[in-house]
Amino acid sequence: DTVSHFIIFSNSMNSFRILFAIIFITVLSSCESKTFLRSKKKLDKDLQGYWCPIQGTSSYGTVAFNNNILWHFDNGEISIIKVNDNGDDVPVDKGHYSIDTKIDSDFLTISDLNSAEYLTYGFNVKWDIIDLQKNNLNLSGTPKNNGKIQIEFSKIEH
Repeated sequence: DTVSHFIIFSNSMNSFRILFAIIFITVLSSCESKTFLRSKKKLDKDLQGYWCPIQGTSSYGTVAFNNNILWHFDNGEISIIKVNDNGDDVPVDKGHYSIDTKIDSDFLTISDLNSAEYLTYGFNVKWDIIDLQKNNLNLSGTPKNNGKIQIEFSKIEH
């Protein structure tokens, strides 16, 4: 009788392990973000610096992109600047950002931008961090609840 209980228990444990492995693989494969399981501190460290928006086809991409526009992330503050013909930084807008991490996704919340363009298009929202690598930042969000948009940046030395 003890042997039959052990066999039943052993089979249950094997089934549990298989079920756990299937669930774990499904969760990992369903994660869209390339920032999976990075800490908030690591994401913030990787975000620091100057990012140049890559030209997009949507009106949001047009607002974010200009040959001389840079987004600068620095310890909770975001500055959007335009580099003039003399190489000087001209402020366009300034606000704040915060990073929030979940088990399956990471977010960048931008707030306090107040220039006409960035307010009109609604950049003060919670953005999904799709990718944040050494030289690549890819954000996705739904400004003004008008559907999902995506903006990509490349990191530059400035």
